[in-house]
Amino acid sequence: MKKKIALILLLVVLTVALAGCVPTTVDSKGIERYVSYGLIEVETLYTDDGSTTVVYDPRTMICYLKVSGYNRLGISTYYIIGEDGKPEIAVYGVNYPNSID
Repeated sequence: MKKKIALILLLVVLTVALAGCVPTTVDSKGIERYVSYGLIEVETLYTDDGSTTVVYDPRTMICYLKVSGYNRLGISTYYIIGEDGKPEIAVYGVNYPNSID
């Protein structure tokens, strides 16, 4: 009986410990960032009923907007206005600087 209780307690502790792990990585500028669905989070903008996060793909460095909230999840390419005044796709480290710089 004591072995069963000890085993159940160990499983509960491991479940809680492993569920709290959030994957992180270090970006090209040496800043530790969160990873979500294989995309690296740059900055989060909160709204009333969810959040919008600027993320980038570490292979292509292209930035996206990830929108999440109650009963919704979406992703879209992030466009910025270039130096010539025309919209262009944001590329992390090229035309989309880190907001912490």
